Amino acid sequence: MEKANKIWYIKPSEPNLQCELSKGLGVSPLVSQLLINRGITNQDEGKSFLSSNLSHLSDPWHINGMEAAWERFLLAKEKGERILIYGDYDVDGLTATAIMIEFIKNAGLEVEYLIPNRMENGYGLSMDMLPAVEDKNCSLVITVDCGINSIEEVRVLKKKGIDVIVTDHHLPGENLPEAWAVINPKLKSPKEAYDLAGVGVAFKVVQAFSERLQIEGQVPDVLDLVALGTVADIVPLFGDNRIIVKEGLKVLASTHRKGLKALMNVSGINGQGITTQELSFGLAPRINAAGRVGDSAAALELLLTKSIQRSDELAKILNRTNQERQVIEGAISNQAEEMLRELDLSSQRIVVLASEFWHPGIIGIVASRLANKIYRPVILIAIEGEKGRGSARSIIQCNIYEALHYCSELLEEFGGHELAAGITIAVDKIEEFRRRINSWANNLDESVFVPKVFGDAEVVFSELHRELVKELETLAPFGEGNPSPLLMCRDIDIINSKKVGKMENHLKMVVASDAAVIDAIGFKLGAYDEIATAGNKVDLAFELENNYWNGNENLQLKLKDIKKAGFNNEIQILCKKVIKAEEKPLPIEKGDFHGSVLEINSDMEVLFQQFSKQKGTIYVIGDTVAFSHVLFTYWKSYIKRLNMDAYFLSGSDTDHKIDNIIHKKNNSTSVIFASAAWLNHYKVIISNQSCTTIRIASSSIDTDSHNVDDMEIKKNYIIYNQETVVYDEIGYDLISQGQLIAIVSNEASVIWVRDKSELKKLLKKIQSSIGTHNISYWDYELSYDKQREMVERFNSGITNIFVAIHSFPRGYITREAIDIFIDFPLDKSCWDYLMLNKNSKFLYAGQDISKIQYLIDDMYPTKDALKLIYTFARQSKKELIDINFHKLHAFLARKGTIINEKTFKTIINTFNELGLTGSSNDPQVDLNRSWRYKENLHQQQACKDFITRLI
Repeated sequence: MEKANKIWYIKPSEPNLQCELSKGLGVSPLVSQLLINRGITNQDEGKSFLSSNLSHLSDPWHINGMEAAWERFLLAKEKGERILIYGDYDVDGLTATAIMIEFIKNAGLEVEYLIPNRMENGYGLSMDMLPAVEDKNCSLVITVDCGINSIEEVRVLKKKGIDVIVTDHHLPGENLPEAWAVINPKLKSPKEAYDLAGVGVAFKVVQAFSERLQIEGQVPDVLDLVALGTVADIVPLFGDNRIIVKEGLKVLASTHRKGLKALMNVSGINGQGITTQELSFGLAPRINAAGRVGDSAAALELLLTKSIQRSDELAKILNRTNQERQVIEGAISNQAEEMLRELDLSSQRIVVLASEFWHPGIIGIVASRLANKIYRPVILIAIEGEKGRGSARSIIQCNIYEALHYCSELLEEFGGHELAAGITIAVDKIEEFRRRINSWANNLDESVFVPKVFGDAEVVFSELHRELVKELETLAPFGEGNPSPLLMCRDIDIINSKKVGKMENHLKMVVASDAAVIDAIGFKLGAYDEIATAGNKVDLAFELENNYWNGNENLQLKLKDIKKAGFNNEIQILCKKVIKAEEKPLPIEKGDFHGSVLEINSDMEVLFQQFSKQKGTIYVIGDTVAFSHVLFTYWKSYIKRLNMDAYFLSGSDTDHKIDNIIHKKNNSTSVIFASAAWLNHYKVIISNQSCTTIRIASSSIDTDSHNVDDMEIKKNYIIYNQETVVYDEIGYDLISQGQLIAIVSNEASVIWVRDKSELKKLLKKIQSSIGTHNISYWDYELSYDKQREMVERFNSGITNIFVAIHSFPRGYITREAIDIFIDFPLDKSCWDYLMLNKNSKFLYAGQDISKIQYLIDDMYPTKDALKLIYTFARQSKKELIDINFHKLHAFLARKGTIINEKTFKTIINTFNELGLTGSSNDPQVDLNRSWRYKENLHQQQACKDFITRLI
């Protein structure tokens, strides 16, 4: 697909089941999630999926019609009857025909076969083919991969004294043919056999009859052909299909079939390590080509011949036929694309193109490619005289069969399913058909026609390693229903990027996240070079592989799509489960909530869920600016999960930015986190809005001191952040950084850091000493589902180290563990929100606590710092807005004062708020008029009080 703004979807995470399967099956949590995505919900199903072999094949005698078919076959054997195998011209039908011929010969009976010509006879057992059936002079006909809807044809043969056994996998109609037996897993079968291909159904007949006849080696001997037909027919690789392909690939690697060996040779396929990819794109197209542009007899002969010389001849014939097919396909594709360029695709949701120069056997391939390219259903019609034969290929969420049914009175024939169909139409009705089918499509939501990428799991780089690639291979063989795992990562740094390839249409990158640096290659993604430039952050969708080059093995991301990273560039949850918190009766006007942090968070979940269903603004107010930021970083991933917007506002934000956010008009709910000082300043504006406030206050702090209790707000909730470990009970032991590694290597540990940068540094240090497999971490930039995964992995014992930013409440850790602080929280409100257990063992591995005062001054400017900066502006004769931070930083350092860049922004905004420019005309400074100064002053005092008690 060409570069497009695609919607990314991901399967919902199941952390509890993920960890349960991980421990029970001995696989990584990621592989467990991939198993869950494939419908596996318990250990027995997981073991069956990962370890199944031929002994786990379902019982063929439980498939509809098998016993009746055996009775008729046994009668034929006793009477020495001749049997006709009636097959089909595609890979599925030809391989089914081949294995039935071999089995019947091995059973000692005479066998004939008949394959219809695609162009002359069409699909299946038709009335046109009945004379040819009679000419074979057989008393029993066994259909493979067809016959389930040949009602009249079977009735005619029955009248002529020819019995029929139908073996088919297509959906049956309301009536069944009056055959001696109808073997079709869609009628009745074990669940493992329901989705068998036509060759799979034929294989079950061979499996069953060989067992009764005690023919040894028959089942494994045909697995190479059964695997080939199964993969080519694109059936789900679960149950019997998975076993057939998994074991069949092993047989194919050392096949005794001269024809398959020759075909693999001309296809450039090495038998060792053969995968479903080689079958789908190497062998299958060459076999199918015979039926598409000529006669499929050569393909069937190749599957059956025992002559090396004849095998080589037939393989070359099929290869040439495939090349001929490619030439025809290219010509059709070029003409169709030229027609596309003349269309206004904005008014053509379903593209209908027709030409008398197109080959009806090849238009389906071209339609599929075009549908993928433009992400619209495409119907190509090959005109022959007064009629046209068309092939339709569609996209997800656009049921092309329903569309054709809507236009059925314009069609002579149509059939198919949601994504693919065929039609026959009179040429003079094509234009009306184009108009009518687009009329149907115009009723669909516009999002249906936006390209989509479906991922399996979101990962972080610390989960990726070379051994994981080998573990992922245990999920093979990959194919329909079990695709090669597509992983997704957010906020990845691009170290370098360049176009590669003769046409410069590929993209090679080096990307990094946290402590990991990985190579990446994006085939046909060269158009993304504007997004993927060094220094940018991107989200990546990729398959994981090991790349072998010059004798070295390195981990590599095989990119499938690239998106610019950003808050509004969210990966959507596929079939998202509604997040439901415990239902609680909540007050409509004012209310007080008391309890532990977990109970408080449960209340907030309910509130957020209720607010997500309506438009408006919610203000979440903390006692201090630091505590407000803690609340924001903890809740923002959950808020995003509910499709709401989250913002944190403080003194470092300009008045312009604050005004834009609080007056923002959009179609979603906004949740704004701010301090009590901020709310006090903006209370008049907010009181005039239709909004809700949720104030989270320490029970020991007087909220009236911020003058917010008298606000006239329609919905006003007060939640008390209860003390967990009181000051006098905070005891801790000092340890060195060197001791930290030794402790976490041997004991379950929760390590606390202040922010993202400290988290990255600590992860890098631990990973370099211990590795990545034993570490979980909580980061506010992770998605809500990924956060839950990380917590559950530590709680269940899969990992032994949990690194968290202070925003994460300790109460969600259910496992007994040591608490090690690299940094302490900044004030009592932040400390209480951690919800530490007073019986926990606290260790401290950070800087001297007595020096933390310097950190506080760096983050929250003092009155003296404000005076110095104002003096600097007057001395340098510059307006405050023009002051260079780095020059100022050097000036302040000489005066013994240090501030960070965020603090600098707060100071400039404070001066601006007071109307100060740094000129001689400035009014007299009164800092008490600034809410920003009050916010910082309150935070400074809260920090000092907390640190004093710690010391």
